[in-house]
Amino acid sequence: MINLLPYVHEPNNPAVNFALAQEYEALGQTASALGFYLRCAERSTDPLEQYTALLHSALCFERQRCRDDT
Repeated sequence: MINLLPYVHEPNNPAVNFALAQEYEALGQTASALGFYLRCAERSTDPLEQYTALLHSALCFERQRCRDDT
C-alpha cells in the first residue's frame, strides 16, 4: 500500500514526489509514477535530482511500450 501522508503534508517537496513516484513504479503504475517524477523535476532546484527524475520519466515511457513518439 502506498503511503500518501508525506505527500499530503508536503506536496511541493521534490524528494517526497520522487519517493512517491518510486512506489508507484514498483507497483507497475508507470503513468502515475511518470507524473510524480515530472513534479519532482519541476520543483527541484538541484540539477542532479532534476536529471535523475527525468531519466526515470523516460524509463516509464519506455516501459509503457506505446509511446515511441513521446
